[in-house]
Amino acid sequence: MYKKVSYYFTILLLLILTFSSYAQTSVSSTKDKKTPTRLQSHILIHQDSITIQALQSILNKKTPIAIQLNKNEALQHVFLKEFLKHNTKLVLITEDINDSIQIKYPTINQIKPEQIESLTLNNKQFKDDKFPSFRENKQYGSVIIENFNTIPDSLFLKLWQYSGKVPNFIYSNKLNLKLVDSVVTQLNKTKRILGKISSENILLENVTFKNVKNRAITGLFSFPIDSSKTLPLIIPYKVGYHFSPDIIYITHENLNNLKEFKAFKLKADFGLTDYFDFGTTIHNRIRKNNSEIISNNVKVIKDNEFGKVGFFENRAYIDAGIASRSSLQGSFTIASWIKPTQLTKNNSIIGKGDNLVLKLHNGFLTFTMADVKDYISKTSPIQLNKWSHITLVHSKINNNLQFFVNGALTDTVQLIADYNISDFNLLIGSNLWEEFFVGAIGEIKVWERELNTAEILAQYKIPKNKNLKNNTALFLISGIAIVSLLIVLFFKKRKKNLKLQNYTKTTINSKPSVLIDNETSIEKIYCFGELEIINNKGFDVATKLSPKLKNLFLLIFLHSTGNQNGISSKKLTEILWPGMTAKNAKNTRGTNIQNLRGLLALCSEIELVFEAKKWRIDLTENCFCDYHIAYHFFESFSTKSTTKEFLNSEYIKLITLLKRGRFLVNSNDAWLDPFIEKFSNKLIENNNAFVNELKLEEHNELLFDIAEVTNIYDDLNEKSLQLKLQVLRYQGKLSLARKVYDNFVKLYKNVYNENYKPTFDELISESVSL
Repeated sequence: MYKKVSYYFTILLLLILTFSSYAQTSVSSTKDKKTPTRLQSHILIHQDSITIQALQSILNKKTPIAIQLNKNEALQHVFLKEFLKHNTKLVLITEDINDSIQIKYPTINQIKPEQIESLTLNNKQFKDDKFPSFRENKQYGSVIIENFNTIPDSLFLKLWQYSGKVPNFIYSNKLNLKLVDSVVTQLNKTKRILGKISSENILLENVTFKNVKNRAITGLFSFPIDSSKTLPLIIPYKVGYHFSPDIIYITHENLNNLKEFKAFKLKADFGLTDYFDFGTTIHNRIRKNNSEIISNNVKVIKDNEFGKVGFFENRAYIDAGIASRSSLQGSFTIASWIKPTQLTKNNSIIGKGDNLVLKLHNGFLTFTMADVKDYISKTSPIQLNKWSHITLVHSKINNNLQFFVNGALTDTVQLIADYNISDFNLLIGSNLWEEFFVGAIGEIKVWERELNTAEILAQYKIPKNKNLKNNTALFLISGIAIVSLLIVLFFKKRKKNLKLQNYTKTTINSKPSVLIDNETSIEKIYCFGELEIINNKGFDVATKLSPKLKNLFLLIFLHSTGNQNGISSKKLTEILWPGMTAKNAKNTRGTNIQNLRGLLALCSEIELVFEAKKWRIDLTENCFCDYHIAYHFFESFSTKSTTKEFLNSEYIKLITLLKRGRFLVNSNDAWLDPFIEKFSNKLIENNNAFVNELKLEEHNELLFDIAEVTNIYDDLNEKSLQLKLQVLRYQGKLSLARKVYDNFVKLYKNVYNENYKPTFDELISESVSL
């Protein structure tokens, strides 16, 4: 055990050292003194091409300037001294970073040429949407213009827009100095969005934006703002990742804030809606709608590599059932193992209506959209009588297809028409034209999202389920395991029956004790901050919820709280699937309910119940829920049904829960607003009332925490500001109190466009009612 710990500790230490040394792309590097250089445009000159006299007018204007030294070229100190008389800041681009220069001239920022991506542009490149842009993962970008007179100033803004990176250095000689100065000045005056996107504290490359085409950035980004147009939304996107926050709406109030997004890798099974494999017959591990699945003449055979697989011949096919009608919507990924034993002109692997057919056309992977096109991938041949792992990825955002064979990308095809979803059953081994597959098919997986190349390679490398023939030991072990499990279940059930009178399963509207311990509870639901549903194995079930399933869970959960006893199917449909036909809504709702029930089956203390024509969430007394606790605590406080001593001791625990973050912080759907507003008002009302029960001398830390929690929901709460200032004054932290006040005043000005009238001295001396 000690050796294992030492081994993993060593690996962890090496990783930390590696990442900390990777300054060029690490998030920490965004906070160094080079950051202003990244955000500005500069005139780029060679010291021997322009004299100080020629630069005089530029220096007087304080236009940012950069000097580039050629290899082995020394800095001319006479030139430098004259330059620094007029402008104390300078960027020096040089192969040799000189420490003595840094010490003598601390305002000089030295940069190596390899940190800069350079573009040489001419007027012919600026046509239609084929725009040049910075694409390398480098900190800076420079531009050399072949003929400056032929390029309008607006094209530099377009270069900035397409790159997500401001042109940091624009080369100038003495002939076009005034033109370059005009461009640099205009770029630096332009309002901009600044942001960064990181994953595990490392800047993330090749991130695009859902609502803007042809934009790919490398972690740090900057976009110009046109004040005459509507301010944009920022919705980052990268295949295989999700982001927090996942959207930011730019306003005049938040324009100057750094937009920070954190990216998290999606788990392999996120978005997995279908997983077909073969036992005695085919079954779907995800939907668990096996009774709906129709197998027509498909044989289950044993394969030496994969164990049990389906064999298709003599017009055999599988109908995946009514639930499959909701699959393959928008972006999707299909992955499967196939072994064709006979090839005709067309052999269908997957078919769904007339808009989706994945097949072999003369042995080549092909995607067919009826009346549109057969997208035949001539670079994706499939061998006869040999197992191949095939993957098809459809990107709704990029409107393209990607073909993979055995984990490798073989083709990328642009669609000439949008993919349209169809309300038909999924067919395996056939399609609506009866183009039957002949051969063996192993497992089939369908995701309602794009998988990236690394995820697809990982799927290909998953160990094959080999057929273990005559393995007596396996059967013996399996038999022992089954018998042992039956014995355990028998005694567990017997024990449960003996204690039945002490066990109560309650809906969320039953009133719990505020003293429930989240450390000793078997399962937990956290609603403050990010939603977490921790089961008895310590697994967060919420990570497996798609956005739609998360909304479904929250709708039912919140309608099971307080005096509410659930939500009807009709109301669920009106909120989550508005405008859908009754038939489609019923099918879609049923599929999602079934998927949610399947995921909640991973929990022993949480249950989805349908009773009296309403859906509700039931929790046992062994399930901790922070929202549940807060709701009933506020109810007890408002009705004064709890003693003051109890409130004093338990409010500290409650505030600790609330400090985790805003209620359902990453859920932004409009239907949630009334719940959040109601909770927010109740919280602030109770906080204000409870403050009056406390004394500054005895409870100053708790009072400060109460003010902090109030600010989570109302960052311009004046009562909270007063409370913070009084606490900090009492603690002798006047400089920190001043900082709190200044931040409040600045935010107040940004929001209301007027000055905050009460002065710091007035608030610091004014007594808050306690």
